[in-house]
Amino acid sequence: MEVIDFGKHRINAIISTKQLEKNLMLDTYSSLNKNVSSIYKMEDIHNTHVTVKDLLNSNSRRTHSLKRCKDALIMMNLSEDLLERELKTLSTSELSKVIIASTLIQNKSILIFNNPTIGLNHKDKNNFIKLIRMLKNRYNKTIIISSNDVDFLYRICDYFYYVDDDKLVYEGSKEDFFTKLDLMKKYKISLPKILKFINKVRIKKKIRLIQRIEINDLIKDIYRNKN
Repeated sequence: MEVIDFGKHRINAIISTKQLEKNLMLDTYSSLNKNVSSIYKMEDIHNTHVTVKDLLNSNSRRTHSLKRCKDALIMMNLSEDLLERELKTLSTSELSKVIIASTLIQNKSILIFNNPTIGLNHKDKNNFIKLIRMLKNRYNKTIIISSNDVDFLYRICDYFYYVDDDKLVYEGSKEDFFTKLDLMKKYKISLPKILKFINKVRIKKKIRLIQRIEINDLIKDIYRNKN
């Protein structure tokens, strides 16, 4: 099993069509680093009798204060009333947010999020993106996000790793990763919707556009080119 040396103080994405491979790589990485947050997998905890408060305290040597637990939930726009609820009674969206909160409360220098967008709507994703950017820029956290949600990863991540058959196949910046069309075709990686749109406009309208992350910036570029 290859061990990835994730870049410090940046937002890293790890992609693979095989979820088990990603999980094993992250578990190995986590076991070799003391300052890495624990990795929670929704499928492992969803049907247990564990409460939200239990999960928030599951990887701490001492129980977190009630205020700290409440603050972790509030950070994810969740009610403090959820603290005594069993995880199996939560909706998919609530459980995803609780898992994110349980990672945040550990306050490690390296934070790992495993499929964090499951069940999140567009507004939730936007709030999570703002939170992740703050953790990186204000608190110098290293972020590792395991997901195949390429639209989300394109918006938030700086650097990409693609894994196949327990090996690191490719690593590079976001700008480089999404220009490797042969790689993407071989491993059936979808282009983010915004890049698909940019390519269509380039071909049909003969407009020269650069890669953009946010749709509003892209619309401004198109408007400027028309004038």
